Amino acid sequence: MLDNYAIDQYRNWFNDNYYRITYGLSIEPDFSVHRRAARLITAILIPPLTSIGAIYLIQAAAADPSRHLAELRMLRWEAALILCISLLWVFLHLRFLPGRRYDGPVCGNGLRPSYKRNGFAFYILTSTIVGTVTWVCGKSAFSLLPGLSFTAVVLGIFAALAAYCKACLAPDPSQSSAPSNLVSDVFHGLELYPRVGELHVKQALIRLGATLNLWVLWSCFFAYLRPNLVGSVIIGLQFLHAARRFWNEECYSQSIEVSYYKFGLREVLRHLVLKPFLLNLGTISSVHRPASCRPSLLILISLIAILSILLVYLIDRQKFLVKSKKGKCMTWGRMARTINAFYVDEHGLRRASILLFSGFWGLARHLNYTFEFIVYCVLAGPALTSSNWFSAIPPGLILVSLLHRGKEDFDKCRRKYGPYWKMYCDKVPYGYIPWLW
Repeated sequence: MLDNYAIDQYRNWFNDNYYRITYGLSIEPDFSVHRRAARLITAILIPPLTSIGAIYLIQAAAADPSRHLAELRMLRWEAALILCISLLWVFLHLRFLPGRRYDGPVCGNGLRPSYKRNGFAFYILTSTIVGTVTWVCGKSAFSLLPGLSFTAVVLGIFAALAAYCKACLAPDPSQSSAPSNLVSDVFHGLELYPRVGELHVKQALIRLGATLNLWVLWSCFFAYLRPNLVGSVIIGLQFLHAARRFWNEECYSQSIEVSYYKFGLREVLRHLVLKPFLLNLGTISSVHRPASCRPSLLILISLIAILSILLVYLIDRQKFLVKSKKGKCMTWGRMARTINAFYVDEHGLRRASILLFSGFWGLARHLNYTFEFIVYCVLAGPALTSSNWFSAIPPGLILVSLLHRGKEDFDKCRRKYGPYWKMYCDKVPYGYIPWLW
């Protein structure tokens, strides 16, 4: 372990020479204009294209050639009613469902949110209620999916605009950024943990997205897939994959999605459109294009999916335990090996953190992303063998999402930790696949 003097010397050298070595320049280049232009174009184009594309894909995936598309029309009052009831249910459970308190991660300005640990109870209770409702509704619940996705897009746009207005009119001094550009601010958000009274809006968003995801899975199951063994097994694995996040909710609160991305249109569309609808396109389209495969292949797929889900849980849990115990614990039978990293927050205060480079985290920096991608690939396998090309969309989307998230995480940590991050990357040179990539 390097002493403080050596680390300070290394940090000064790294900051002075990084851009000279990387770009061969004598001064640090100014990319701010290009970054602002790229973000503005992205913020203008992505929301409408994502929304239109999502609704079109869901409409096409849910369409039965033997039926009239009138049954799948977008504007239906039932879809709006379901979303309003789901939103009310999320607010009520966050207010009244008991749970042990735990603290989220400390963000750059020193803010540390507090949550109730009741995510898994919420998931089981919501799954039971939604399963009962969709069982009673039968096939009509499935026909509501396009309208439900359209209503979710409208709600997401409204929520992002409301969050922007709240941050401008009643900003939280501990977390609000100064408004700069309307389109970019609405897209990226201004506040990390917006609150309405004691309600954490981002936590409500995550659980509303989970409720919509349960509606999609249960409606597909009770519509047509129940007699189909392959479809039932795939949906069961999807339930398990979603439950893992709520069982491990303290770890999830430390993820880049919760602790770094601000509450803007990008995050709203991710939770209300991407996760419940676009990442379930294979399941939605399999209702009318049932998948089939040999029993031995189905068993193999199930084992790989369960193992990958378990590994994602163990990898996330290992990092969470090491950080919560400040590195004084075991990983794989040995003391955890860590780098004590220091950084300066937005208020100029010096803070400490831990970078783990043993156990799973000594193999690759984002090994959990690799197994997350494997889960989606395996779940899409049976439908792809039946020429259901809609099933190829979720793995492609999750690949792009994970690579983008990994790039943002790398850039964030490089800016935050400086030379300590360089030391960590020297210890763990691989990003996703050990000894390969």
